[in-house]
Amino acid sequence: MKERVKAFVVVLDGDLREEVAEPILTALSMVRGVISVEPVHADMIDDHIARTRVRRELWAQIEDVFFPPEKAEKT
Repeated sequence: MKERVKAFVVVLDGDLREEVAEPILTALSMVRGVISVEPVHADMIDDHIARTRVRRELWAQIEDVFFPPEKAEKT
């Protein structure tokens, strides 16, 4: 049996001011089959934590490229 799609989650490439986001919200609500479009407001502490973790993960990957971890010696 084929699965059905219940909803889509749209993630913006950055936080937008409400007046800039409004036309995007309006456009999404005009798509056929869309019954509700609700903005998710940026929560400063949660966003800060998430962005800090992502930066750290990316930095760790960059470090691994330039300074590869030493391989364990086989005994």
